[in-house]
Amino acid sequence: KLMSEPNKSLNLTMFRTLRHRQFLWMWGANLFSNFGTSTYVLAINWIAVKEHGGIGLGAITLAYGLSQFIFQLFGGVVSDRFNRKVVFVITESSALILAVILALFATDKFFPIWFLALMNGLNGAISAFDTPARTTLINELVPVEDLVQAQQLYGLAANTTSILGPALGGLLLSLGDTAIAFWFNAFSFIPVLISLLFIHAHPRAKSHQGPSIPMLTSIVEGLGYVRQNEQVRTLILLMSIVMILGMPYQTLLPMFAHKVLHAGSSEFAALSSAVGLGGFLGTLMTTNLGNNPQSGRWLFYTSLMFGLFIFLFVESPVIHWAALSVCLAGACSAITLNLDSGLIQSFSPETFRGRMTSISGLNKGALSISAALAGYASHYFGMVSIQIIFIILMVVSLLWLSPHLSKINQATLVAE
Repeated sequence: KLMSEPNKSLNLTMFRTLRHRQFLWMWGANLFSNFGTSTYVLAINWIAVKEHGGIGLGAITLAYGLSQFIFQLFGGVVSDRFNRKVVFVITESSALILAVILALFATDKFFPIWFLALMNGLNGAISAFDTPARTTLINELVPVEDLVQAQQLYGLAANTTSILGPALGGLLLSLGDTAIAFWFNAFSFIPVLISLLFIHAHPRAKSHQGPSIPMLTSIVEGLGYVRQNEQVRTLILLMSIVMILGMPYQTLLPMFAHKVLHAGSSEFAALSSAVGLGGFLGTLMTTNLGNNPQSGRWLFYTSLMFGLFIFLFVESPVIHWAALSVCLAGACSAITLNLDSGLIQSFSPETFRGRMTSISGLNKGALSISAALAGYASHYFGMVSIQIIFIILMVVSLLWLSPHLSKINQATLVAE
């Protein structure tokens, strides 16, 4: 069915979605779990740079990206074919086991580049199945009119922990024992698994395909839907541009802190927290944008501003200006990506939402690959030069996509 006019409940604050108890339990548990994830990312990136330089950072980033990219489409199909709660339990349990293994080896200071790449690669494979199940499970915990707001609130939780998570990670690293950060990450999975015991999702009619349809057929159907739906196709293309050409700056933060600012883990944590603060503020600003008939124009403008603030970041001579620049860049990227993701879910029928999540999630794998290439290239040509090239390519791509973005119109929102 089509929504001819905005639902009034969408004009209220996104926090109203917390009145749904099932969603509240999942949101709260994931809020804590995200602290562990932020700590893990900060710790493994910093160790890779300190132990192996830009080559190490490129290796672990590439391992994560390739594994996630390879399994991403299958993850979306699994989410659409099977019970999403069960899939989520399996992926979270697997991630917990992997986190414990990494923490045990970190206790012995075992950090060869192949081991770090292997651990990050396995995490990427798990994420390929975890993200579609997690994202689409939210759809079963709130009514359809609250779906965009729930996705934005979920993004707000991630950005909140992106502020405090790196600061916590920097504090743990400053204690001199990196294993503490990895043990905290392992512990952070427990609340999620406990919360799932109390969550009873309510799949909407025909929300799961079942195993009767071949998996490759399901993948082809999902790709066909993207090809036929211009608005979804445009939104995924925009996400590709922003993720592949813009977001590598975040992966290169430890190199910037270590090589350009000649700073330590505390300064790196401060920069990461500044990105998280910007993301938090940006997510708050998107509260009502998902219901704005000019959503496409907002996406275009915030994407351009994102590129501008990345340029100011790489040209910043001191950490204070660098922190301010990445904070503003984080705000613009949060507005763009949260609004983009929410619209993709809203424009997609229930039976396709898992696959739409996985197809758009391919950009995360592609981001890891582009960030890895940027890390390798920065080792030889300098981070600033490589980042400026990425910014130029992003701006040119956005200008090419702008006529299609102007057609994004919430009046044609697909509710089911």
